[in-house]
Amino acid sequence: MASSSLTSFPCLSSFKTTIKPMAALTNPPRTTIPYELKKGQNRIFHKLPSGLKMEVIEQRRSKSERENPPLVFVHGSYHAAWCWAEHWLPFFSSSGFDSYAVSLLG
Repeated sequence: MASSSLTSFPCLSSFKTTIKPMAALTNPPRTTIPYELKKGQNRIFHKLPSGLKMEVIEQRRSKSERENPPLVFVHGSYHAAWCWAEHWLPFFSSSGFDSYAVSLLG
């Protein structure tokens, strides 16, 4: 039925357009949030297949006798890796865990 309704409007039957949201046209993708790293923290960027770079803030554990599994922290809406880097990464790294926080932006 949709094609029959377009035949009644000949000017629309050959009209083709691609609409992109304004944000996609004007805003470049952000892959990092300005955050001053604390002592012992490193910022790493992993290139994704889409071409974006995923930010990871890491803090390695202090010397520990036992081997603990690494911890990965993932933020929620309207946040980035900085929300974990402020308090949680230093706490768990001092407790013997390698800690990583990822930024899922873009």
